[in-house]
Amino acid sequence: MLVRAHGRRVDRDVPVDLTGRIRLGLDQAEGIDAGRHLAEQGCEPQAGWVAKGHLAEFRARMARGWEDRHLIA
Repeated sequence: MLVRAHGRRVDRDVPVDLTGRIRLGLDQAEGIDAGRHLAEQGCEPQAGWVAKGHLAEFRARMARGWEDRHLIA
């Protein structure tokens, strides 16, 4: 299956089972946490993402996805 990452098409298998979806969500959460940690150290572009609210917006989208997971499970 093709997914979009950073605006480009990427060939990557996307898990279709619930365990795979959970792992993907946890990986995304870890990525957000890593970005926030780098931002706290003043690293760019992560500091800019935090300042513009991008990481908070992504975290909120993930939370909505978890809340709506019953719709796709």
